Amino acid sequence: MSESESTALINWEERLAEEAKIAAEIEKNTGGGRFISTQSGVLSIGKIPLPGNQMTVVMLDCVFENILYVDGYDVDNIRPPSCYALARVDTDLKPMPNVFAAGQQQHEICNGCKQNEWNSADKGKGKACGNKRRIALIPAGTTLANGVFTPFTSINEFLGSPIVYIRPPVTSVIHYANFVKQVSGVLNRPPHGIFTKISLTPDPKTQFKMNFEVVDKVPVEFMGAVYKRREEAMRDIMFELDLAVAEEEEVVEKPKQQVINKAKSGVVRKPAKY
Repeated sequence: MSESESTALINWEERLAEEAKIAAEIEKNTGGGRFISTQSGVLSIGKIPLPGNQMTVVMLDCVFENILYVDGYDVDNIRPPSCYALARVDTDLKPMPNVFAAGQQQHEICNGCKQNEWNSADKGKGKACGNKRRIALIPAGTTLANGVFTPFTSINEFLGSPIVYIRPPVTSVIHYANFVKQVSGVLNRPPHGIFTKISLTPDPKTQFKMNFEVVDKVPVEFMGAVYKRREEAMRDIMFELDLAVAEEEEVVEKPKQQVINKAKSGVVRKPAKY
């Protein structure tokens, strides 16, 4: 390895290590475009389930997202959210401009909103408003139903893949937060510095849970492309939701056996590069 290559490697590692600290700091006190659907515990894009109910990705960016359905979420009668908020810091969360324009804000800011208090949910002791994350990601290669992962080998594949978004269920936000802190502490990297396998598995209490697993570090030769996509994601991730058109969303309820069987089987209509 030449001296210039060695210096470039050190510079990348230093930058990644510093951003790992930032990513972990954001999650320290937490319990937790086009969206990848997690409805009924099945990962899918455009109604096409992903092989093995899993995908290997580079998570480019993440923001806090609160979402409220005033009348609750009904899988048989999906409606747009009543109110929602986005922010990079949880204490900055407040309804988005189009929520105020529609007169659907529940409070001026999320902190102090009665819908964001514990015991405000219709059932149980939870919150009526879902405290989630909006994660921007791109595929890192192809993942087969049996879990075999083949990473991209060309910079153009990282540059040309569309950015999509995913939300961990409220009950899986803690898994994401712990993952970010673990990756920072053990690998000294932020989420965009590693290949991550995201999968959904059945859970008897919450229907399903979202899992995050380290696959490998992003090779240094691809970090320039990843940072270019990260800049794009950071610019676009705060897009507004359509308050007039319903969006598919995950539902926390007792698991349906046929859905669990489908998730376990990994049966799909065609493979996808995730």
